[in-house]
Amino acid sequence: MRTSTIGSLTIGTALIAQSLLAQEKPGVVAQIFVAKAKPGMEQQLEEGAKKHMGWHRSQKDPVPRFTWQVLTGERMGQYIVGAFGFHWKDLDARADFEKADDADAMVSVFPYVESLRYSIYAALPDVSRPRMGTEPARMSQVTHFIVKPGGVDEFLAGLRQIRDTADNAKWGSNFSWYQLASGGEGPQFALALSRGSWADFEPPAKSFDAMLFEAHGAMRTADLLTSVRDNVTSQYTETIMYRPDLSYIPAPAK
Repeated sequence: MRTSTIGSLTIGTALIAQSLLAQEKPGVVAQIFVAKAKPGMEQQLEEGAKKHMGWHRSQKDPVPRFTWQVLTGERMGQYIVGAFGFHWKDLDARADFEKADDADAMVSVFPYVESLRYSIYAALPDVSRPRMGTEPARMSQVTHFIVKPGGVDEFLAGLRQIRDTADNAKWGSNFSWYQLASGGEGPQFALALSRGSWADFEPPAKSFDAMLFEAHGAMRTADLLTSVRDNVTSQYTETIMYRPDLSYIPAPAK
């Protein structure tokens, strides 16, 4: 699904960046679509989405399509569809396929859609600790950050140091960072935390700030947190749930 009203959109996701198009090294580009069903047509939209995923299966599309449903926040009930691991040139190579993709979605899905937004994000592997596997976690906690235009470099430098510190301390769970490339307000970043259940939302015994303090001391911790937090102008969070019944995963290569 590519035909859309382009607007501010966020990534859903505790997502898996993987090699999707027979590349030696996975790309970092992610296509993200957010669909809102027409009132009372949620069931029809879901049935249409299943048919459309069946079309991808019939075409032997090598690219998985993961679907989530938003559980909390202003987008509650909406559907997020993501495709990951692209190189930018792959978007050119798939242009003809995507025209056919749009044509099928126009029949199967769009009649039940009130609004559709499309954005492109870039994964940031050097500041992430992604979850490995063939499918996303059951749930994800996603926080979206709008960063000061002049503060992006300092923000990213702080994230790199925090990731390294968390790795050394073996603290926390898997997480992935993404930066918006096109299709919304920016500079925008999204942090996706993997969650197996609501119980996983329980804060760890050692807090984030305490972990940094233990590793760096009070002064360095304060500077590190300032480099990140003082460059954020706004943020909001939402929880999303993976919908395997509305997703498509290619058959393993023989």
